[in-house]
Amino acid sequence: MLYRALCKQARKHPTKAAVIGERKTLSYAQLLRQVNRAALYLRRCRLGTGDRLIIGMPPCPEFYVLFYAAAALGIATIPVSVTGHLAQPAKTLGAVAAAGDRRFLAKVRRNGLTIRQAIVWEREAGLSLPFSSDRFVRTKAIRTEPALGSFTSGTTGEPQLLLRTVEVLVKRAQLGARAWGVKTKDILLSTGPFTSGVAAVYHLVAPIFVGASVVVLEQFDRRKAVAAIAANAVTRIHAVPLIFDILARLPRDYHADFASLKHCASAGAHLPRSIYDAFYKKFTIRIAQSYGGTDFALAFTVNRLGIPDAVGHRDGLFPVKIVDDDGASVRNGEIGEIVFDIPRVRDTMARAALQKNIKRRGRYIITGDLGRFDPDGNLYVVGRKSSMIKVGANRVIPAEVESVLRSHPKVKEAVVLPLRAGRPDEAVGAIVVRNGRVTVETLLDHCKRYLEGYKCPWEIVFRKNLARNPHGKVVRYLFNDR
Repeated sequence: MLYRALCKQARKHPTKAAVIGERKTLSYAQLLRQVNRAALYLRRCRLGTGDRLIIGMPPCPEFYVLFYAAAALGIATIPVSVTGHLAQPAKTLGAVAAAGDRRFLAKVRRNGLTIRQAIVWEREAGLSLPFSSDRFVRTKAIRTEPALGSFTSGTTGEPQLLLRTVEVLVKRAQLGARAWGVKTKDILLSTGPFTSGVAAVYHLVAPIFVGASVVVLEQFDRRKAVAAIAANAVTRIHAVPLIFDILARLPRDYHADFASLKHCASAGAHLPRSIYDAFYKKFTIRIAQSYGGTDFALAFTVNRLGIPDAVGHRDGLFPVKIVDDDGASVRNGEIGEIVFDIPRVRDTMARAALQKNIKRRGRYIITGDLGRFDPDGNLYVVGRKSSMIKVGANRVIPAEVESVLRSHPKVKEAVVLPLRAGRPDEAVGAIVVRNGRVTVETLLDHCKRYLEGYKCPWEIVFRKNLARNPHGKVVRYLFNDR
């Protein structure tokens, strides 16, 4: 399905740019030719259905070449950090093929990975693949084999590796493109590593399926990004909040030509209102948001209107409900668990895939997140169900306290965590990154104006920054350990 989609676009748009990299651009016809060459090489190395290919390369045209070549043979691609750091699940895969520069390959070997076949990539020279005049012919269509491995964020513990089959990955990309209205004429900017599920869907797969073009940056740099947007007339950015924050902080005297940019969408983490406001003030572009998760894919929801803090809508391709502990729907404005209602999903293949999801409980896909609807059916996430803090007989949702803290003009970021977790005297604690001079006493008074007494922090500590993973999410378990 992945390979067939590329072949289709190469026939329809042979000269159109498919992937625009920092060092080279590949048209659809050129991309297909290089994919065929790489697939021949992988087949000669006796790699095929059921094998795994670890890729430690930055986003670049050669990444697309290897990914689609592997997909043509039923090989699952698992993107990892270019540093060679491997999450524990990657170390248990057994013998794998691996692609990256020599430093990366040496590092993963030292980390205990058994490399069955090494594919060397160099920044200037590209992939080291032998030339062949043979013609690649795919022997069978690949549908149910794993095509892509994504790691969960690891913000609450050790990341988990989840493998998506070809048909699930394709369907997610197709539905995502439909939900956001991605068209053939669009030019997307890829801003993050393909270790991110968001980047993999919206930059690695979706553009090829609709015949759009994608601009890839090997490493995000805000000046490079601004230049790429103007030079390539980029129309869409799908990124994590950190990217929009960086762009919003461009110096006032730095000219950014965003005339071509029509759509911005944030996913993968909470988009703070401060970032939304700063980006809109600078570029007069509203950032829309979406909500989904690697562990409960295919399900997701989007809010294309760019309503501040709204991450989705009650209705859509995957209808959403807010339910109480008994599974009954709650009223608008009330907080409950966010669930996706499987029987109301119209797409037959997507509905069947959700029936097999490990997060299914009866008719629902449970998310573990708490949320609420406004009267118009817009969805707001208010926190994690499992992270509620027990203060006496009461329960405190950390996100509610974090929202109040962030509303203070001198607070840049805040994380709320339990103090003395599990003990009878459990209480609310907060870690704050300041945006200027402010005291603990001032912030406590601010909280008391907007929160009930038991929800107010018992202790506030200041830090210069918060530990984040490569996707911009705060790694909460690190603070829990402390």
